Amino acid sequence: MILTLHVPGTTVKRVQESLKVYIPPLKPETTSRSTKSDKAVDHEKQISNDENRKNKKGNLIQATLAIQDKVNPSDDAESEVIPTKNNDLSDNAEESISENQAGIAQEGGDQKPVTFQVAINQLSSVIISGNVSITVPVLQHLAKNAVPVIFTEKNKPIAVLNPFAAHGSVRVRKEQFAAIDSERGFYIAKRIIGGALENKARILLGLAKNRAANKPELEKTLRDIAQTIRDGSKKIDVLKYAVDPVVNRFNLMGIEGDGSKEYFSALEKIIPPVFNFSGRNRRPPRDPVNAMLSFGYTILQGYITLGIAAVGLEPFAGFLHADRSGKPSLVLDMMEEFRQPVVDKLIISLVTKGIIKPTHFLSTSTGVLLTEAGRNIFVTRLVKRVAPLRPDEAAKAADKNYYKDIIKQSRDLSKFLLGQSPEYTPHVMDW
Repeated sequence: MILTLHVPGTTVKRVQESLKVYIPPLKPETTSRSTKSDKAVDHEKQISNDENRKNKKGNLIQATLAIQDKVNPSDDAESEVIPTKNNDLSDNAEESISENQAGIAQEGGDQKPVTFQVAINQLSSVIISGNVSITVPVLQHLAKNAVPVIFTEKNKPIAVLNPFAAHGSVRVRKEQFAAIDSERGFYIAKRIIGGALENKARILLGLAKNRAANKPELEKTLRDIAQTIRDGSKKIDVLKYAVDPVVNRFNLMGIEGDGSKEYFSALEKIIPPVFNFSGRNRRPPRDPVNAMLSFGYTILQGYITLGIAAVGLEPFAGFLHADRSGKPSLVLDMMEEFRQPVVDKLIISLVTKGIIKPTHFLSTSTGVLLTEAGRNIFVTRLVKRVAPLRPDEAAKAADKNYYKDIIKQSRDLSKFLLGQSPEYTPHVMDW
Protein backbone atom coordinates (compact mmCIF):
# COMPACT_ATOMS: atom_id res chain seq x y z
CA MET A 1 0.00 0.00 0.00
CA ILE A 2 1.13 3.53 -0.73
CA LEU A 3 0.56 6.27 1.86
CA THR A 4 0.48 9.77 0.47
CA LEU A 5 0.94 12.65 2.89
CA HIS A 6 -0.27 15.82 1.23
CA VAL A 7 -2.02 19.08 2.06
CA PRO A 8 -3.83 19.48 -1.24
CA GLY A 9 -6.46 22.17 -1.03
CA THR A 10 -7.38 25.74 -0.29
CA THR A 11 -9.89 25.11 2.49
CA VAL A 12 -10.32 22.86 5.48
CA LYS A 13 -13.45 21.33 3.99
CA ARG A 14 -11.58 20.24 0.87
CA VAL A 15 -8.94 18.43 2.88
CA GLN A 16 -11.58 16.65 4.91
CA GLU A 17 -13.39 15.51 1.79
CA SER A 18 -10.19 14.17 0.28
CA LEU A 19 -9.76 12.01 3.36
CA LYS A 20 -13.41 10.90 3.34
CA VAL A 21 -13.80 12.00 6.94
CA TYR A 22 -17.34 12.51 8.10
CA ILE A 23 -17.25 15.76 10.06
CA PRO A 24 -20.09 18.17 10.95
CA PRO A 25 -20.28 21.31 8.75
CA LEU A 26 -17.68 23.90 9.63
CA LYS A 27 -18.66 27.19 11.14
CA PRO A 28 -17.93 30.22 8.91
CA GLU A 29 -14.51 31.68 9.36
CA THR A 30 -14.81 35.13 10.84
CA THR A 31 -11.14 35.79 11.47
CA SER A 32 -9.06 37.19 8.62
CA ARG A 33 -5.72 35.66 7.79
CA SER A 34 -3.87 38.73 8.99
CA THR A 35 -5.29 38.37 12.53
CA LYS A 36 -4.73 34.64 12.89
CA SER A 37 -2.17 33.36 15.35
CA ASP A 38 1.10 31.93 14.12
CA LYS A 39 -0.18 28.55 15.18
CA ALA A 40 -3.22 28.84 12.91
CA VAL A 41 -1.11 29.97 9.98
CA ASP A 42 1.67 27.44 10.37
CA HIS A 43 -0.37 24.24 10.49
CA GLU A 44 1.68 21.27 9.41
CA LYS A 45 1.39 17.58 8.79
CA GLN A 46 3.57 15.47 11.05
CA ILE A 47 4.17 11.82 11.72
CA SER A 48 5.23 11.35 15.34
CA ASN A 49 7.37 8.40 16.26
CA ASP A 50 6.44 8.95 19.91
CA GLU A 51 2.90 7.87 19.07
CA ASN A 52 3.97 4.55 17.54
CA ARG A 53 2.32 1.60 19.13
CA LYS A 54 1.79 -2.10 18.51
CA ASN A 55 -1.27 -4.25 18.09
CA LYS A 56 -1.81 -7.77 16.88
CA LYS A 57 -1.52 -6.65 13.25
CA GLY A 58 2.00 -5.24 13.66
CA ASN A 59 3.69 -1.91 14.26
CA LEU A 60 1.56 1.16 13.74
CA ILE A 61 2.75 4.61 12.87
CA GLN A 62 0.56 7.50 13.90
CA ALA A 63 0.14 10.16 11.23
CA THR A 64 -1.06 13.65 12.04
CA LEU A 65 -2.42 15.65 9.13
CA ALA A 66 -2.08 19.36 9.69
CA ILE A 67 -4.55 21.46 7.75
CA GLN A 68 -3.30 24.72 6.38
CA ASP A 69 -5.79 27.49 5.71
CA LYS A 70 -4.46 28.18 2.23
CA VAL A 71 -1.99 26.40 -0.03
CA ASN A 72 -0.50 27.71 -3.23
CA PRO A 73 -2.56 26.11 -6.04
CA SER A 74 0.64 25.50 -7.99
CA ASP A 75 1.66 23.02 -5.30
CA ASP A 76 -1.55 21.05 -5.76
CA ALA A 77 -0.62 17.46 -6.51
CA GLU A 78 -2.19 14.32 -7.72
CA SER A 79 -2.07 12.70 -4.34
CA GLU A 80 -4.64 10.84 -2.35
CA VAL A 81 -4.47 9.43 1.14
CA ILE A 82 -5.06 5.71 1.37
CA PRO A 83 -4.83 4.76 5.05
CA THR A 84 -5.97 1.44 6.47
CA LYS A 85 -8.68 1.10 9.06
CA ASN A 86 -7.61 1.86 12.60
CA ASN A 87 -7.80 -1.60 14.16
CA ASP A 88 -8.81 -4.29 11.71
CA LEU A 89 -6.86 -2.88 8.73
CA SER A 90 -9.90 -2.99 6.47
CA ASP A 91 -9.49 -2.43 2.74
CA ASN A 92 -12.49 -0.08 2.73
CA ALA A 93 -11.05 3.41 2.29
CA GLU A 94 -14.29 5.09 3.39
CA GLU A 95 -14.00 3.41 6.79
CA SER A 96 -10.33 4.19 7.17
CA ILE A 97 -10.74 7.17 9.50
CA SER A 98 -13.13 7.14 12.42
CA GLU A 99 -15.07 10.20 13.59
CA ASN A 100 -13.42 10.25 16.99
CA GLN A 101 -10.02 10.51 15.29
CA ALA A 102 -10.92 13.45 13.07
CA GLY A 103 -10.04 16.93 14.23
CA ILE A 104 -12.58 19.66 13.44
CA ALA A 105 -12.24 23.39 12.97
CA GLN A 106 -12.59 25.54 16.06
CA GLU A 107 -14.51 28.79 16.17
CA GLY A 108 -12.71 31.66 14.54
CA GLY A 109 -10.98 29.45 12.00
CA ASP A 110 -8.51 27.69 14.31
CA GLN A 111 -8.01 24.10 13.29
CA LYS A 112 -6.92 20.89 14.95
CA PRO A 113 -5.05 18.12 13.15
CA VAL A 114 -6.78 15.15 11.63
CA THR A 115 -5.15 11.91 12.77
CA PHE A 116 -5.25 8.38 11.47
CA GLN A 117 -3.22 5.24 11.85
CA VAL A 118 -1.72 2.85 9.35
CA ALA A 119 0.24 -0.34 9.95
CA ILE A 120 3.83 0.05 8.80
CA ASN A 121 3.89 -3.55 7.56
CA GLN A 122 1.13 -2.54 5.14
CA LEU A 123 3.25 0.21 3.55
CA SER A 124 5.27 -0.24 0.39
CA SER A 125 6.19 3.44 0.15
CA VAL A 126 5.34 6.92 1.43
CA ILE A 127 4.91 9.88 -0.91
CA ILE A 128 5.19 13.38 0.58
CA SER A 129 4.05 16.55 -1.17
CA GLY A 130 2.71 19.95 -0.21
CA ASN A 131 3.39 21.63 3.14
CA VAL A 132 4.36 18.53 5.10
CA SER A 133 6.77 17.92 7.97
CA ILE A 134 8.04 14.51 9.03
CA THR A 135 10.24 13.79 12.03
CA VAL A 136 13.67 12.16 11.82
CA PRO A 137 12.66 9.28 14.14
CA VAL A 138 9.84 8.38 11.76
CA LEU A 139 12.14 8.49 8.75
CA GLN A 140 14.47 6.17 10.64
CA HIS A 141 11.56 3.88 11.52
CA LEU A 142 10.46 3.74 7.88
CA ALA A 143 14.04 3.05 6.76
CA LYS A 144 14.45 0.22 9.27
CA ASN A 145 11.30 -1.35 7.85
CA ALA A 146 12.55 -0.92 4.23
CA VAL A 147 9.82 1.60 3.33
CA PRO A 148 11.11 4.19 0.80
CA VAL A 149 9.97 7.81 1.02
CA ILE A 150 9.45 9.90 -2.14
CA PHE A 151 9.44 13.71 -1.86
CA THR A 152 7.63 15.60 -4.61
CA GLU A 153 7.13 19.25 -5.51
CA LYS A 154 4.66 20.58 -8.04
CA ASN A 155 3.82 17.02 -9.09
CA LYS A 156 7.45 16.09 -9.73
CA PRO A 157 9.64 13.75 -7.65
CA ILE A 158 12.60 15.68 -6.27
CA ALA A 159 14.16 13.08 -3.95
CA VAL A 160 13.89 9.46 -2.88
CA LEU A 161 14.93 8.30 0.58
CA ASN A 162 15.63 4.68 -0.17
CA PRO A 163 16.64 2.36 2.69
CA PHE A 164 20.02 0.63 2.42
CA ALA A 165 18.17 -2.66 2.76
CA ALA A 166 16.65 -2.03 -0.67
CA HIS A 167 19.87 -1.04 -2.43
CA GLY A 168 21.81 -3.25 -4.76
CA SER A 169 25.56 -3.56 -4.55
CA VAL A 170 27.89 -0.80 -5.66
CA ARG A 171 28.95 -3.03 -8.54
CA VAL A 172 25.74 -2.47 -10.49
CA ARG A 173 26.29 1.29 -10.46
CA LYS A 174 29.88 0.88 -11.58
CA GLU A 175 28.67 -1.23 -14.49
CA GLN A 176 25.94 1.30 -15.25
CA PHE A 177 28.39 4.21 -15.47
CA ALA A 178 30.82 2.16 -17.53
CA ALA A 179 28.08 1.31 -20.04
CA ILE A 180 26.68 4.80 -20.58
CA ASP A 181 28.65 5.76 -23.70
CA SER A 182 29.73 2.26 -24.64
CA GLU A 183 28.34 -0.23 -27.14
CA ARG A 184 26.45 -1.91 -24.30
CA GLY A 185 24.72 1.35 -23.48
CA PHE A 186 23.86 1.84 -27.15
CA TYR A 187 22.34 -1.66 -27.19
CA ILE A 188 20.16 -0.82 -24.17
CA ALA A 189 18.99 2.43 -25.77
CA LYS A 190 18.09 0.58 -28.98
CA ARG A 191 16.07 -1.98 -27.03
CA ILE A 192 14.20 0.72 -25.11
CA ILE A 193 13.22 2.60 -28.28
CA GLY A 194 12.23 -0.65 -29.98
CA GLY A 195 9.91 -1.49 -27.08
CA ALA A 196 8.42 2.01 -27.02
CA LEU A 197 7.62 1.90 -30.75
CA GLU A 198 6.09 -1.57 -30.46
CA ASN A 199 3.83 -0.34 -27.65
CA LYS A 200 2.65 2.52 -29.84
CA ALA A 201 1.85 0.08 -32.63
CA ARG A 202 0.01 -2.24 -30.24
CA ILE A 203 -2.15 0.58 -28.89
CA LEU A 204 -3.25 1.33 -32.46
CA LEU A 205 -3.83 -2.33 -33.30
CA GLY A 206 -6.02 -2.68 -30.21
CA LEU A 207 -8.03 0.37 -31.24
CA ALA A 208 -8.35 -0.99 -34.76
CA LYS A 209 -9.61 -4.34 -33.52
CA ASN A 210 -12.37 -2.65 -31.51
CA ARG A 211 -13.54 -0.75 -34.61
CA ALA A 212 -13.46 -3.58 -37.14
CA ALA A 213 -17.22 -4.13 -37.18
CA ASN A 214 -18.54 -0.56 -37.18
CA LYS A 215 -15.74 1.49 -38.75
CA PRO A 216 -13.80 -0.68 -41.22
CA GLU A 217 -12.13 2.28 -42.95
CA LEU A 218 -10.82 3.62 -39.64
CA GLU A 219 -9.69 0.12 -38.72
CA LYS A 220 -7.63 -0.09 -41.90
CA THR A 221 -6.12 3.36 -41.32
CA LEU A 222 -5.07 2.47 -37.80
CA ARG A 223 -3.55 -0.84 -38.91
CA ASP A 224 -1.65 0.89 -41.71
CA ILE A 225 -0.19 3.46 -39.31
CA ALA A 226 0.74 0.71 -36.84
CA GLN A 227 2.59 -1.08 -39.61
CA THR A 228 4.36 2.13 -40.59
CA ILE A 229 5.59 2.46 -37.01
CA ARG A 230 6.80 -1.15 -37.01
CA ASP A 231 8.55 -0.66 -40.32
CA GLY A 232 10.29 2.39 -38.92
CA SER A 233 11.44 0.47 -35.86
CA LYS A 234 13.29 -1.95 -38.12
CA LYS A 235 15.75 0.86 -38.83
CA ILE A 236 16.95 0.47 -35.26
CA ASP A 237 18.36 -2.99 -36.00
CA VAL A 238 20.66 -1.70 -38.72
CA LEU A 239 22.01 1.25 -36.74
CA LYS A 240 25.72 0.92 -36.07
CA TYR A 241 27.41 2.08 -32.91
CA ALA A 242 29.24 5.37 -33.24
CA VAL A 243 32.08 6.45 -31.00
CA ASP A 244 30.37 9.83 -30.55
CA PRO A 245 27.41 9.28 -28.15
CA VAL A 246 25.69 12.39 -29.53
CA VAL A 247 25.42 10.69 -32.93
CA ASN A 248 23.93 7.57 -31.35
CA ARG A 249 21.29 9.52 -29.44
CA PHE A 250 20.48 11.67 -32.47
CA ASN A 251 19.89 8.64 -34.69
CA LEU A 252 17.73 6.83 -32.14
CA MET A 253 15.67 9.86 -31.15
CA GLY A 254 15.06 10.60 -34.81
CA ILE A 255 13.51 7.16 -35.33
CA GLU A 256 11.49 7.52 -32.14
CA GLY A 257 10.31 10.97 -33.20
CA ASP A 258 9.06 9.69 -36.55
CA GLY A 259 7.15 6.90 -34.82
CA SER A 260 5.63 9.28 -32.28
CA LYS A 261 4.47 11.61 -35.03
CA GLU A 262 2.66 8.74 -36.77
CA TYR A 263 1.21 7.52 -33.47
CA PHE A 264 -0.28 10.85 -32.44
CA SER A 265 -1.63 11.46 -35.93
CA ALA A 266 -3.55 8.20 -35.49
CA LEU A 267 -4.86 9.26 -32.07
CA GLU A 268 -6.28 12.41 -33.69
CA LYS A 269 -8.70 10.10 -35.52
CA ILE A 270 -9.76 8.44 -32.24
CA ILE A 271 -10.04 11.31 -29.76
CA PRO A 272 -13.49 12.99 -29.94
CA PRO A 273 -13.26 16.36 -31.76
CA VAL A 274 -14.65 18.22 -28.75
CA PHE A 275 -11.24 17.83 -27.06
CA ASN A 276 -9.46 19.76 -29.84
CA PHE A 277 -6.58 17.31 -29.95
CA SER A 278 -4.17 17.86 -32.83
CA GLY A 279 -1.02 16.05 -31.79
CA ARG A 280 1.40 16.26 -28.90
CA ASN A 281 2.20 19.63 -27.35
CA ARG A 282 3.53 20.63 -23.93
CA ARG A 283 5.03 23.38 -21.77
CA PRO A 284 2.25 24.35 -21.57
CA PRO A 285 -0.30 21.78 -22.78
CA ARG A 286 -2.84 23.51 -25.02
CA ASP A 287 -5.70 21.01 -24.94
CA PRO A 288 -7.28 18.60 -22.43
CA VAL A 289 -5.67 15.43 -23.78
CA ASN A 290 -2.19 16.92 -23.66
CA ALA A 291 -2.91 18.23 -20.15
CA MET A 292 -3.62 14.63 -19.05
CA LEU A 293 -0.62 13.26 -20.93
CA SER A 294 1.77 15.68 -19.22
CA PHE A 295 0.19 15.17 -15.82
CA GLY A 296 0.07 11.39 -16.22
CA TYR A 297 3.70 11.15 -17.33
CA THR A 298 4.71 13.19 -14.26
CA ILE A 299 2.95 10.73 -11.96
CA LEU A 300 4.48 7.80 -13.84
CA GLN A 301 7.93 9.36 -13.44
CA GLY A 302 7.67 9.09 -9.66
CA TYR A 303 6.98 5.37 -9.71
CA ILE A 304 9.70 4.71 -12.29
CA THR A 305 12.11 6.58 -10.02
CA LEU A 306 11.11 4.39 -7.11
CA GLY A 307 11.57 1.19 -9.12
CA ILE A 308 15.01 2.20 -10.36
CA ALA A 309 16.20 3.30 -6.93
CA ALA A 310 14.85 0.12 -5.35
CA VAL A 311 17.32 -2.07 -7.27
CA GLY A 312 20.30 0.22 -6.68
CA LEU A 313 20.54 1.86 -10.11
CA GLU A 314 21.43 5.53 -10.53
CA PRO A 315 18.32 7.46 -11.75
CA PHE A 316 20.43 10.26 -13.30
CA ALA A 317 22.68 8.12 -15.50
CA GLY A 318 20.80 7.03 -18.62
CA PHE A 319 21.60 5.52 -21.99
CA LEU A 320 19.14 7.27 -24.31
CA HIS A 321 18.38 10.70 -22.85
CA ALA A 322 21.34 13.03 -22.54
CA ASP A 323 22.80 13.65 -19.10
CA ARG A 324 22.11 17.09 -17.66
CA SER A 325 22.21 18.42 -14.12
CA GLY A 326 18.92 17.66 -12.40
CA LYS A 327 17.66 15.49 -15.27
CA PRO A 328 16.85 11.87 -14.27
CA SER A 329 17.88 10.45 -17.62
CA LEU A 330 17.57 6.76 -16.73
CA VAL A 331 14.08 7.40 -15.38
CA LEU A 332 13.15 9.09 -18.66
CA ASP A 333 14.69 6.16 -20.55
CA MET A 334 12.56 3.57 -18.79
CA MET A 335 9.44 5.73 -18.99
CA GLU A 336 9.52 5.17 -22.75
CA GLU A 337 8.47 1.54 -22.16
CA PHE A 338 5.49 2.47 -19.96
CA ARG A 339 3.97 5.64 -21.40
CA GLN A 340 1.50 3.85 -23.67
CA PRO A 341 0.36 0.97 -21.45
CA VAL A 342 0.07 3.00 -18.24
CA VAL A 343 -0.97 6.52 -19.28
CA ASP A 344 -2.05 6.69 -22.93
CA LYS A 345 -4.33 3.67 -22.82
CA LEU A 346 -6.16 5.07 -19.79
CA ILE A 347 -6.61 8.52 -21.34
CA ILE A 348 -7.99 7.07 -24.57
CA SER A 349 -10.49 5.04 -22.57
CA LEU A 350 -11.58 7.99 -20.42
CA VAL A 351 -12.26 10.35 -23.32
CA THR A 352 -13.83 7.85 -25.75
CA LYS A 353 -16.18 6.52 -23.07
CA GLY A 354 -17.19 10.00 -21.91
CA ILE A 355 -15.88 9.53 -18.38
CA ILE A 356 -13.69 12.61 -18.76
CA LYS A 357 -15.40 15.58 -20.41
CA PRO A 358 -14.24 19.01 -21.60
CA THR A 359 -15.94 20.49 -18.52
CA HIS A 360 -13.26 18.78 -16.41
CA PHE A 361 -10.66 21.28 -17.66
CA LEU A 362 -9.79 24.94 -17.26
CA SER A 363 -7.94 27.12 -19.75
CA THR A 364 -5.43 29.36 -17.96
CA SER A 365 -2.48 31.56 -18.82
CA THR A 366 -0.22 28.62 -18.01
CA GLY A 367 -2.06 26.18 -20.27
CA VAL A 368 -5.00 23.81 -19.93
CA LEU A 369 -5.39 22.26 -16.48
CA LEU A 370 -7.61 19.61 -14.95
CA THR A 371 -10.25 20.82 -12.52
CA GLU A 372 -10.38 19.26 -9.09
CA ALA A 373 -13.18 16.92 -10.19
CA GLY A 374 -11.30 15.94 -13.34
CA ARG A 375 -8.10 15.42 -11.42
CA ASN A 376 -9.85 13.12 -8.95
CA ILE A 377 -11.24 10.97 -11.78
CA PHE A 378 -7.96 10.78 -13.67
CA VAL A 379 -5.56 10.34 -10.76
CA THR A 380 -7.66 7.77 -8.93
CA ARG A 381 -7.68 5.51 -11.99
CA LEU A 382 -4.06 6.15 -12.90
CA VAL A 383 -2.73 5.39 -9.41
CA LYS A 384 -4.57 2.07 -9.45
CA ARG A 385 -2.61 1.17 -12.59
CA VAL A 386 0.83 2.07 -11.31
CA ALA A 387 0.96 2.22 -7.50
CA PRO A 388 2.12 -0.80 -5.48
CA LEU A 389 -0.70 -3.11 -4.40
CA ARG A 390 -0.97 -5.59 -1.56
CA PRO A 391 -1.78 -9.14 -2.70
CA ASP A 392 -5.41 -8.82 -1.59
CA GLU A 393 -5.74 -5.52 -3.47
CA ALA A 394 -4.16 -7.02 -6.59
CA ALA A 395 -6.64 -9.90 -6.52
CA LYS A 396 -9.56 -7.46 -6.56
CA ALA A 397 -8.10 -5.03 -9.12
CA ALA A 398 -10.18 -4.72 -12.29
CA ASP A 399 -7.33 -3.28 -14.38
CA LYS A 400 -3.76 -4.44 -14.79
CA ASN A 401 -1.30 -2.93 -12.35
CA TYR A 402 2.16 -2.15 -13.74
CA TYR A 403 4.21 -1.55 -10.60
CA LYS A 404 5.61 -5.09 -10.58
CA ASP A 405 6.46 -4.69 -14.27
CA ILE A 406 8.41 -1.51 -13.46
CA ILE A 407 10.35 -3.34 -10.74
CA LYS A 408 10.93 -6.30 -13.08
CA GLN A 409 12.34 -4.08 -15.84
CA SER A 410 14.63 -2.35 -13.36
CA ARG A 411 15.89 -5.72 -12.14
CA ASP A 412 16.29 -7.04 -15.68
CA LEU A 413 18.37 -4.01 -16.59
CA SER A 414 20.49 -4.53 -13.48
CA LYS A 415 21.02 -8.21 -14.36
CA PHE A 416 22.09 -7.32 -17.89
CA LEU A 417 24.57 -4.73 -16.63
CA LEU A 418 26.01 -7.26 -14.18
CA GLY A 419 26.37 -9.88 -16.90
CA GLN A 420 23.79 -12.15 -15.29
CA SER A 421 21.56 -11.98 -18.37
CA PRO A 422 22.73 -12.10 -22.02
CA GLU A 423 20.15 -9.57 -23.21
CA TYR A 424 17.76 -6.85 -22.10
CA THR A 425 14.13 -7.29 -23.18
CA PRO A 426 11.95 -4.16 -23.02
CA HIS A 427 8.44 -4.18 -21.60
CA VAL A 428 5.90 -4.74 -24.35
CA MET A 429 2.20 -4.49 -23.54
CA ASP A 430 -0.49 -7.04 -24.31
CA TRP A 431 -3.24 -6.02 -26.70
